[in-house]
Amino acid sequence: MTPPARNGNSYIMLVVITVVGATLLGVGSQFLRPRPAAPPLVIPETRVTTAQSFAQLLLDHRRRNVPLSFRNILADMWPAVEKWRGIEGARYLATNLNQSETVELDGDIPEQHESPIIISTLGKYVDWLIDHPTRKAVEEYRRESGLLPSLAEWKVGDGNKWDFTDEMKGDVKDLSLFAHKDLGLYAFDAFLWWSPVGGKTGLHSDLEPFSVLAQVVGSQNVSLWNPTQRPHLYPGNKYDRGAVLSQVDVWEPQVLQRFPDFPKNQNLTITLRAGDILYVPNGWWHTTETVQHSVMLTANFYTKWDWFTNFPSKWNDKLHHFMYDMGWVDSAGCTCHGSEFVYGLPEF
Repeated sequence: MTPPARNGNSYIMLVVITVVGATLLGVGSQFLRPRPAAPPLVIPETRVTTAQSFAQLLLDHRRRNVPLSFRNILADMWPAVEKWRGIEGARYLATNLNQSETVELDGDIPEQHESPIIISTLGKYVDWLIDHPTRKAVEEYRRESGLLPSLAEWKVGDGNKWDFTDEMKGDVKDLSLFAHKDLGLYAFDAFLWWSPVGGKTGLHSDLEPFSVLAQVVGSQNVSLWNPTQRPHLYPGNKYDRGAVLSQVDVWEPQVLQRFPDFPKNQNLTITLRAGDILYVPNGWWHTTETVQHSVMLTANFYTKWDWFTNFPSKWNDKLHHFMYDMGWVDSAGCTCHGSEFVYGLPEF
């Protein structure tokens, strides 16, 4: 017997119902996520020696929704802390990640500025890093070119799909530190951030349920603002995947003249060194500034409930990219599309 033909409108209704329902669940989940009773005066620090204790402590601390730093946890767990550092480490990474691969580099704090996107290859970016090892060299290049190249948020794995070679996967032990389904961590996404001295990530708040910053090479200053300060952090309308962006460039000399309510000195700051991990709770606003040539891996975690309630954010990202491809949104209003493209790293 031939089944009856399906009405195309029923598919449309099914999609609409799914999206609306997931969106309502996403909004509702915001009320179920923990909120800090009071901001800490300093970021708590701890030391653990096993992946199991790391995951358990991370989950326990999530309920408090305050940051937590794990000092030197990677030194004995990941060979990458030694193998990836210095000039030889940079060349090793470029070789194992395919030097000829095309990469998109941030031009300079895209969160708050209409920064161009630099189209280059991984090998040429590594050569540029080696040629500009100091803050002075990077700042001179920035003055001449108007650019501060940085490889940001390059997805390297999600527990199933990898862009790492087998040797590099061994360097980070397949990121098994972040894989704990037995404790309820259903999935994670991992990203690589590779930045020169002076590289910056502008003020933003991540939408992912909870995330960690794993400092593999070099050091970074991370500044955090409590979610209760949101009204004074000037959230803007610029689009960024998985984040809400502030309009405030915290490094601007006249920042308080433009944004008089900004709590410039009411933040927590920590220096992450090679081997450290920082847990950044949902809703905490933060910036990063590279102190020494830095390679960092970040991971966003999801429980089964988190994955479902975070669906609206992922759907919104796909919708935004579709609208951009159709020419319906302005490229200047998004960090994922440069106001202009620069092909190749300018030489001076």
